[in-house]
Amino acid sequence: MSGYQDLGKLGDKEKVSLTRNTKSGEICVRKSVSVESEMIYRFIQANPSPYVPKIYDCAVEGNQLMILEEYIVGRNLEELLAEKTFSEPEAARIMLELCEALKPFHHAQPPIVCRDLKPANIMLNQTGNVKIVDFDIARIYEEGKNRDTKLLGTAEYAAPEQYGYSQTDSRTDIYALGVVLNYMVTGQFPGEQMISGDLEKIVRKCTRMDPGERYQSVEELEEDLKIVCESNRWRIEAVGKENCNAPDGLYGAREGVAEKDAIEGAEKSSERGFIPPGFRSRTPWKMIVALMGYAFVTWFCFTLDFEREGVTVQNGLVFFEQFMVWISQLAFIGIVWDYRGCKRYLPFLNQKKAGRRVLRYLLLDFVLLFLAAILCAVGEIILA
Repeated sequence: MSGYQDLGKLGDKEKVSLTRNTKSGEICVRKSVSVESEMIYRFIQANPSPYVPKIYDCAVEGNQLMILEEYIVGRNLEELLAEKTFSEPEAARIMLELCEALKPFHHAQPPIVCRDLKPANIMLNQTGNVKIVDFDIARIYEEGKNRDTKLLGTAEYAAPEQYGYSQTDSRTDIYALGVVLNYMVTGQFPGEQMISGDLEKIVRKCTRMDPGERYQSVEELEEDLKIVCESNRWRIEAVGKENCNAPDGLYGAREGVAEKDAIEGAEKSSERGFIPPGFRSRTPWKMIVALMGYAFVTWFCFTLDFEREGVTVQNGLVFFEQFMVWISQLAFIGIVWDYRGCKRYLPFLNQKKAGRRVLRYLLLDFVLLFLAAILCAVGEIILA
């Protein structure tokens, strides 16, 4: 691999550095992986994809494979999710591109399984398009094999078969996609907080314990994602293929994509866009629990006693104060359950640790009650 100038280590990653082609001046990534990955990277080199960094060169050096690959300017989903969660249209658009990215691998002969799809390995470049950047533990499917030779993967995104129950295949990647979709919208794993609405069914099907109960191909998953996009009137435009448009804001306007206000307008006109939490999934038991919850909150708020010692409080003022407290608690419920994606505007609530998350929700409820008290004081002055 002569003709390249070393530019130093890339971040804190071991065996990964930046290098410059001395002839073209192009910056590349130079990395070292196990020689067992040679067939995977040779496949990528021979089958370039807009969703995967280009492989310029591969060379075996001892038991290591030296790779020169395209340097992607952008940020990975893990970095972006530390700042905010994604709206459902944004997440669906990313998922559709991930499905497109996986097709060449799953249709290879024999198929290739990525096995490590997670936010840290999924980048969005400067135009907001998806790039899968790590295939170091990908493997080639072997017909008739009972289980993988090596048990590899990232715990939260790894399907059960990655722990030795059976051989991994394309459905293993579909499991990881379901976890990634849930995490993009909620900031939580499915076992912690399940996504709501139409995307819930998709996540649940992706993450079934039995691979036979999951989507059997990314094409099946892609089809259901498109149906959800169309039923919710999320805009779908051809940008080299059909997918859900992502609003501006990640890296600026995306080429060939509608303006942000058009996306938001379509989202607001969604048939089910204003259905309150608890009723969006149309699951009977959830709707019953939600109805009971709303009834309890309403009863509690409108039976509060606001009498002052030695002062007669007008009925109209009492009702106004009860109403303000009721509104504050409905707002709290809406934020907790991410009504219409409101949590994307409150990034301080997106905490991975349950203890911190609960404390911040309690603080939020206190702030809402404090605002209600201020409005009550103003109302008392006006109505007194």
